[in-house]
Amino acid sequence: MRATVLIPLAFFVVSALHLPETYSASNGKSKVESLKTLLAKFESTESLEKKENLLYLIEQNYPEAGGDLLQIAKRTSDINTKYKAIFELGQMKYSEATPFLIESLSDSQPQVRANAARALGDTWKDGNEAWRNSYPNLSSELISLLNREIDGGTIEQTSLALSDLKAKEA
Repeated sequence: MRATVLIPLAFFVVSALHLPETYSASNGKSKVESLKTLLAKFESTESLEKKENLLYLIEQNYPEAGGDLLQIAKRTSDINTKYKAIFELGQMKYSEATPFLIESLSDSQPQVRANAARALGDTWKDGNEAWRNSYPNLSSELISLLNREIDGGTIEQTSLALSDLKAKEA
């Protein structure tokens, strides 16, 4: 009789990282590279898969990296770097990025608009009441995007964000 073994998805993500490049040995134990190094690699690589893997390492090992990712998203001219950083801001629930995320709802790139909407929804779900009260018009901003949007992915992510906000007016 053959047994089935379930392996968590995180195993596959980590196994795809080419660990010798991502980790360095220190006293016989593996150690994650510095945040500065991971951010520099994230910003410089063109591979979406590598960007995702680097963001996974950053999220798991440097949960305080939201401010650094926000600065990267603000300054980069690379669309993939920008939307991936915005996505990660939502994953980290980095509420300090809210003004930038709202501004990004008007970006010329649909990937940026979609990820900004989703990041706002993700942040809202875990946001505290004071933060939520600071953005009473957030659902209106998302509805405005939904009304003018033609990109299917952005419409989907904006709809999900409105669902997270429990926006009845949508």
